[in-house]
Parts: sequence; C-alpha cells; structure tokens
Amino acid sequence: MWCINVKLFDAIAAHGRGVTLEQARELLPGIPPSSVTSAAHRLSSSGAKRRPLLGGSRLLMTVWFFAAFVAIVSVAPKSHAAPFFEFTGSGQPGDYIGGGQSYFRDQNFGTVSVNVSDRTGDGDPDYLFNFVLGNTLGQFMFVTIGTNQLGQNLHPGVYMNAERAPFASLGHPGLDVGVDGRGCNMVTGNFVIYDVAFSSSTILDRLDVAFEQHCEGAPAAFIGRFRYDRTNPLSSLVTPVPTIHPMNLLFLATLMLAIAGLVLPLRGLLDGRNHQGAPRRFWCICGV
Repeated sequence: MWCINVKLFDAIAAHGRGVTLEQARELLPGIPPSSVTSAAHRLSSSGAKRRPLLGGSRLLMTVWFFAAFVAIVSVAPKSHAAPFFEFTGSGQPGDYIGGGQSYFRDQNFGTVSVNVSDRTGDGDPDYLFNFVLGNTLGQFMFVTIGTNQLGQNLHPGVYMNAERAPFASLGHPGLDVGVDGRGCNMVTGNFVIYDVAFSSSTILDRLDVAFEQHCEGAPAAFIGRFRYDRTNPLSSLVTPVPTIHPMNLLFLATLMLAIAGLVLPLRGLLDGRNHQGAPRRFWCICGV
C-alpha cells in the first residue's frame, strides 16, 4: 500500500500540458515508476480533478441555517388565555335534548365562539349565538338567545314565552339550545339573563343566562345555564403560543457576527487557496 501526495497529482495533471511521465517520476523519487504510470492512467481515464474538501460558502450556509433553526424552533410560551365559559344542563325524563342526562362543560371540554348580531339595526346587540366545539368528534353544544322580536336589545331580565330563536314571531323572545347534534324543530320556554355586557356592537364581554326549554311542546324540559366571561379568563388554562424569544434573536445576531469574523477569513483556506489566491495542496492519491 502506498500514498502519493498532491505533488504527484499536479505532475500527472500537468502531463497533458507537456510534462512527460519521466519528468513526473523525477519529481517524486522513491515512488515506483509503475505506480506513477498506473496513477496517471487512472486519473486520465476518470477525468479526476482536485476539489476542495468543503467550500467556505457551503459551510457558511450550513451554519446560518442551523442558527436560524435554533432561533425559530426554540419558542417561549406566551400567555394567551381563552375566555371563561361554563355550560350546565340536565334533561328531565322524556326530554329529547338532554336524554335524561346531566351535562357540565367548560374550557377543558373544548373551545367557545360567540356571534353577536344587531337584527333591529339600532346599533346595539339583540341576538347571541354561543357555540362550543368539543375536543371529541361529535361533541358540541350551542345556546342561542334573542330579543330582536321584542323590539329591544339584550339586557338583564326575565323573558317568558320564548320561541325558537331563528324563527321567533313578533312579540316573543328567541331561545334555542342543542347538545351533541340534538335540537328542536319547535321550541317553547323562557330564560333569565342575570348579566350581559358588550365592549362593542360585535364583541361580547360577559353573559350569564339560565334557561328552560321544551321541544315540540313536550312537558319534559331541558334546564340549564350558560356563563361566559371574556374579560376574566381562567389563568390555569393558558395556552402556549409559539414566538421567537428575544434571547434567541440575540443569539442569532451574535452567531452571524462570529461567522462574519471567523468563517469568512477561512473561506480561502477551505476552498483550497492561500491568502494570495494560490492553490493549496491537501490531497493525496493512494494505491497498491
């Protein structure tokens, strides 16, 4: 086993530019002549060329992408509390909505969304649709109340003789409650608004409403309560939101400065050239 350093490589590479094999052998005394000839033949037939071990630009890009990955993936939790909500309800025997069962659902169950409407067009809310989507497929519930057919806005008070909210007739408040895909075609009932507050005509801040609903005129009722508070969420149910932490940005900036100050001056070295631009020689050729 033998190894020929880059001087032989250069000599052999120069062979095609007027350097004879005899001259190449003289450059490296002690290397068997047959080895020089064999190496020259292999290099000539394969078209081998000297290549840098690792380009400086390639290393620069590798380090840069790694630093960016660390900065972006390393996230700090940011407090983003979901609105408080709580739904309780129980169905009397024979009630279709509750099915004779009791329900309790809050933030641990799923997420809540609220749609606020002004159906009378006076600029103040008079219709609320509260929808809770559960974490389990097929589980959801909604509570809808409206005072638009009474010609007034939503305020604390007792509302009797309610009809199904989307189709309530003039002079009747609207009510519609459904659980896990079960709803009523015709609704009778009543509800009490204990507290309701809005920060604008489209944003609900608080709601506390109790209801009694009968489906299709049946005597059995579904009785429950829905509470919502956007301004006082539960701190124990804070959800992390990915964000780039300032310390990670500082780390990235520092690393980039280090790259500019350290890696770039080494680029010529890694590319196989010295500070004057002349080729450096790091390679060897081995054979038997």
